[in-house]
Amino acid sequence: MNNIKKIEEKVINYTLAQKKINRLESLLDSAAIDNEDMQEIENEILAYREKIYTKKNHKTIETLQYIQKFDIQDDQLEKVELNYDIDGIIVNGEITMIAAPPGTGKSIIALTFCQKALINKRVNLVIYIDLDNSMSTLSQRNLKIIKNKFLNKFIYLHSVNIEKDINKILKRLENTQLENIIIVFDAAKNFLGIGADRDKNKDVTPLMQKMKNLRDNGATIIYLHHTNKPQKDFSTNYAGSSAWVEDCTNAFIVAKNEYKNILNFKLIKNRVGDIKDISIKINNDLNDYQIIDIDVANETEEEEYIRNSIYNLIEKHDSPCIYTTIINGMKENGTHQDKTNKVLKKWRGKYWDVHKEKEKNNRDIYTVIADPDWSDKSDKVQR
Repeated sequence: MNNIKKIEEKVINYTLAQKKINRLESLLDSAAIDNEDMQEIENEILAYREKIYTKKNHKTIETLQYIQKFDIQDDQLEKVELNYDIDGIIVNGEITMIAAPPGTGKSIIALTFCQKALINKRVNLVIYIDLDNSMSTLSQRNLKIIKNKFLNKFIYLHSVNIEKDINKILKRLENTQLENIIIVFDAAKNFLGIGADRDKNKDVTPLMQKMKNLRDNGATIIYLHHTNKPQKDFSTNYAGSSAWVEDCTNAFIVAKNEYKNILNFKLIKNRVGDIKDISIKINNDLNDYQIIDIDVANETEEEEYIRNSIYNLIEKHDSPCIYTTIINGMKENGTHQDKTNKVLKKWRGKYWDVHKEKEKNNRDIYTVIADPDWSDKSDKVQR
């Protein structure tokens, strides 16, 4: 009988304590209380919980209290700003992969982005770690001029000087505040170490963790990577382990239009930032670039010839230019009707407009758009 009474008392005490906890928790929702009141209520809730929980649950509370000390705070989130070192391409304080076939110009892209970020004062320092290019290649790219321009704001570490010390350098950087600093890994596979396999997650993940540690210290990371083979299209065929892309923030596959010397960036991963596909043409000094319309950037030599021919035909036609006139004129140039139709459709509203004209039985009338300002200025229509 005494045991039953004890059980009843235990249940009653548990129920009363739980009701008290519920009432106290409802007070926390009141707008009338301040931080001091809130702390006092939370302490009282904790005291009641300690009365009703078993030793195991008590241990749970202690663990949760310990973990809560590390909970992310509102002011930490409010301090975060989304900035770009390179507008629409490189997000400050994040990890970006740039992958491309050999000979595309990955290192030239990285040098251009680094210079532009310094010129625009988006960053204070560039640390370029090169384990890929030869000294003669660097000489051809006028690295001496670049370093003399930026002095101690551009640190270029080459394998000739650091091959035995690269791990020490990375370790020290991992223990350094790196805000507003770009660190370039060129090329990423060369940082894996002897015997490591770029196709295996277990070998790639430690390097990616180092990059994440540098990012967590404030650095912007750009790492250059290879595709498996030269591409004719924009397949996401980057070389090696899935960790190369899983552990970065944003990732691009870059292909080059050799005819126009234009670089086409295809976005294959976007975790942070307003990032889209983009096409650029880099200037000779490797310190700036021109954004090119994507359609222009992907034109072949033949497509450009057809576009120029159609434009000139429309512009020089004395009477209103109709569809049949264009088709017949292009046939005389040796261009098949299907190819003409494809180009007519692609550039409608960009190089020429189309409207209906009653006097021509509502036929489509084509008129040129003079010097469209969105296009590649180095690729004006050849008249």
